[in-house]
Amino acid sequence: KPDHPPHPGPPNFVHLDQGSGFYHSGHGYLDRNALRQRHKVDYCTFRRPLLTRMQELSGVEKGPGPRPLYEELKKRLPDDVIKEIGEKSLQSTQFRLQMALKQDNKCIAK
Repeated sequence: KPDHPPHPGPPNFVHLDQGSGFYHSGHGYLDRNALRQRHKVDYCTFRRPLLTRMQELSGVEKGPGPRPLYEELKKRLPDDVIKEIGEKSLQSTQFRLQMALKQDNKCIAK
């Protein structure tokens, strides 16, 4: 848009599950997720700033307890959006984040 300044630097893209978590209940859909598929090609592209932010939102540094990503989404999303998405799907974002971090740990271990 003309009234918005251009994005500083290259755009950032994050592919976790193409939002399918908002359309399927439970965690069974993750079997179709690229991060979970068992094939020879691993998804190992995580830039340091993204990884750092994912760790912050996952609560890795805080240990077990509250779900920071879920809390952040609840704080920032309008009530209408939360109502449409549903609490259960919104809570599963924390699970998907943990799966992405688990994949990153596999990559680091190699």
